[in-house]
Amino acid sequence: MTPQSEIKDPSSRRGTESPMVHQWRRARLGVVCLAAAVCCAAVVPAGAAPIWGEVVSIRQPDGTFIEVRVWGDEFYAVGETVDGFTVMRDTRTGYMTYATLSQDGSRLVSTGRPAGEFPPATGLQKHVRITKEAARVQARASREEFERAAFEGPFALSGRVAERGPTTGSVAGITLIIDFSDDVGTVAPTAIDNYCNLPGYSGYGNNGSVRDYFVDVSEGLLEYTNYVPAAYYRATNPKSYYTDPAVPYGQRARQLISEALDALDAAGFDFGLYDADGNGTIDALNCFYAGDRWNAWGEGLWPHASGMTWCADGVCTQRYQITNIGGGLTLGTFCHENGHMLMGWPDLYDYDGDSAGVGRF
Repeated sequence: MTPQSEIKDPSSRRGTESPMVHQWRRARLGVVCLAAAVCCAAVVPAGAAPIWGEVVSIRQPDGTFIEVRVWGDEFYAVGETVDGFTVMRDTRTGYMTYATLSQDGSRLVSTGRPAGEFPPATGLQKHVRITKEAARVQARASREEFERAAFEGPFALSGRVAERGPTTGSVAGITLIIDFSDDVGTVAPTAIDNYCNLPGYSGYGNNGSVRDYFVDVSEGLLEYTNYVPAAYYRATNPKSYYTDPAVPYGQRARQLISEALDALDAAGFDFGLYDADGNGTIDALNCFYAGDRWNAWGEGLWPHASGMTWCADGVCTQRYQITNIGGGLTLGTFCHENGHMLMGWPDLYDYDGDSAGVGRF
């Protein structure tokens, strides 16, 4: 499902809905619960964070930024300049460049010309796409590689991955907030705390907080809140270090998260309070970092959900999700990824654009 479709119609509120709408809402909850049951066999941590036509700023090696419109997620996506020319990362130069199509239609080929130059090239076509089958193959390979990497390195997952966290009662997660010497946080920590926890929250045009969303869709069975620090953790390195596209995807994200966790631990934070079901696993770990993404999809700190092991106070992390704050706070991606962590909900959106997926669900 797309993140935006997971946020229900603001006009639908308990106490004002008709019996027919109430029955529909219970039927919808049944579909969600069935989806969670289907997902329980999963033992890998990846969950996608899709976007559909959003314009993002991507940093070039010379420090300049280009605006790219993106469709897809961290495992397979397509990017275009705002005027419609397809772009890709040139592995030789590190630049996002204009792309053409290989003769068999199975891959994009770099022109070597940095995106943003105009005119881009004589005869260059707009809206270039590889075949759907090639896209499926690339997405599958990318997902498998990303999932495998979570079980390697200094923060590797150990043992069997739990299918989900607690789904009823009072559950508390942790939301880290991080900024950088070269990209300072501009959204106040108190605003992020309200976004996560305040009943009736309406900041940044939202219809309720993250807590409100899970109370609502669970029919009051789950009250999910988050600890938000009173100040940003300032990362040890500049943001350009963590967003280096040459470093395997996810590696620097886990390093950044572990830094922030170490700082919390050194300040005397009790991580044992964040394991509601007593299974030794921190129920939910979110990471918000300041500013824009800077990366292209599948690189650096591009938003994603995965897993890592970090332990303190008798409990360990397992699943995490990381995303950028940008200029404001929106519920879609945050609720989507916490649905993966807490409920075990699978991704139900259409991947290659050949159907409506599960529609408004």
